[in-house]
Amino acid sequence: MKQRELKRQSLHIFTGLVIVSLLYSDSIDVTILAILTVMALLFSIISLKFKVPLVNMSLEHMGREEEKKFPGKGFFYYLLGSTLAVALFEKNIAMASILVLAFGDSFSRFIGQFYGRIKHPFSDTKVVEGWAAGIAAATAASSFLVVWYAALIASIVAMTIEAIELKLLHHTMDDNLLIPIIAGTVMTIIL
Repeated sequence: MKQRELKRQSLHIFTGLVIVSLLYSDSIDVTILAILTVMALLFSIISLKFKVPLVNMSLEHMGREEEKKFPGKGFFYYLLGSTLAVALFEKNIAMASILVLAFGDSFSRFIGQFYGRIKHPFSDTKVVEGWAAGIAAATAASSFLVVWYAALIASIVAMTIEAIELKLLHHTMDDNLLIPIIAGTVMTIIL
């Protein structure tokens, strides 16, 4: 279990770094990200009926139980959150918000799951150690693109809302969608 989660969170960070690097070098834009998002959704739908080699291999090595009904759910929402961030925010803020997702969500999940002991006051499933690790990692990563205090405040707000597990129509909102939008909105207000 620990190995599976480590692989998953490493891929989470790697994906964010790739997206940000490609955005930074102007190798991709919102249109390409939107196309990739639609492709991820199509692969997910196809995967429900057929074994798609890359999707199937990823699910075997890193998948979670809820992804049996929606294969590649996390990746789809990761791309959708990144696409919306690029569409809605100035370039550096969009990239910083993607890094908040990549590092904050990964570190909070891994540290919280394996080293956390103190229950988070806003969540039945999260722990304070994971929340704090997520804030620290997200702030450090996003500070390369925006001023440190904007990175810190955006990370605190995004990781706090991620811990609350917001629901819409009885469905928990995916944090891969929420985190970059929340972080980008906070940074836009501050800057």
